[in-house]
Amino acid sequence: IPVDELKMFFRNKHIILSGSMFDSFNIAIGEAMAVGLVPIVTEETGISEYIVNGENGYVYKHGDKEKLISLLDNLNSDRTKMKLVSKNAKSIANILNWNTIYNKYYKSIYEQT
Repeated sequence: IPVDELKMFFRNKHIILSGSMFDSFNIAIGEAMAVGLVPIVTEETGISEYIVNGENGYVYKHGDKEKLISLLDNLNSDRTKMKLVSKNAKSIANILNWNTIYNKYYKSIYEQT
């Protein structure tokens, strides 16, 4: 969808949730983080490597319903914490830029020993 529509879609949201059993890299999570949504993703999701629990989002094991419920309850009851994690999530835009991603993939694919 066009960027303006995506911004409007995210406007009244606070959390983005991915319960994937496997996802190599979900760019929608990165886009949502860049506008301040708090990500809650499974450890089986590629973007989870950029998330530090309690700092810029949350990571849980796929299928762990109790953990997911606990994370959602904690965020709902502690809006100050949610705002802090939201603010930190926005920093993903500084990390997931084309130069950084290109260099990471170039090194992992083309500079193999």
